[in-house]
Amino acid sequence: MYQDNNQNIRVAFYIRVSTEEQKKDGYGTDMQIQGLQDMITYRGKVSGWTHDKKNEYYDLGCTGADLNRPEFKRMMQDAKDGKFDMIAVWKIDRLSRNLSHLLSTFEILQQNKVSFFSLKENIDFT
Repeated sequence: MYQDNNQNIRVAFYIRVSTEEQKKDGYGTDMQIQGLQDMITYRGKVSGWTHDKKNEYYDLGCTGADLNRPEFKRMMQDAKDGKFDMIAVWKIDRLSRNLSHLLSTFEILQQNKVSFFSLKENIDFT
């Protein structure tokens, strides 16, 4: 999705940790949120990205192989309701570990004019 450079881009954060082991291996919520906050600090200065804590979605103990996650579903409804312009994740597998689910999610986001950003893979759909 194209954004006018004179317009702020409201960014939602999606955080997912499926197991205690992932927390130990560096995928914990604190590490994910810190990376995304650092990204917002930088992108806020150069691209007008903004973030409000009310647009943070945490699925803890949920597998990425299934889209039936409470906060994921709430986030997708909020995307449809126009509550933000972009979803940012620390790493794309936090959103989903299934390619067909990713593609259908991106399709829904595109239909609702919501962009996507993944920090680790530097994927930016703006």
